[in-house]
Amino acid sequence: MPLLLVSASRKTGAATDRNKFRRRVRMAFLAVLRELPALLGVSFVLWIRPARGNFKGCLIDYQDIEKQLKSSLSNLRRA
Repeated sequence: MPLLLVSASRKTGAATDRNKFRRRVRMAFLAVLRELPALLGVSFVLWIRPARGNFKGCLIDYQDIEKQLKSSLSNLRRA
């Protein structure tokens, strides 16, 4: 079963923004797992954090998060 770790330091924004980021990542991760059920049988750890120096900090759109997760996990599936 996949394990998701989400971290966001204080440097990336206010507490409400960091919490919103964590919720968005969890929801996007679950949505991607529903679309790629073959990943449910694979054990891996996915660690996500906002990019350093990103001017938006934790204010990344849900669609962007989901797109990046799909891209990363589809690459994992090919490996």
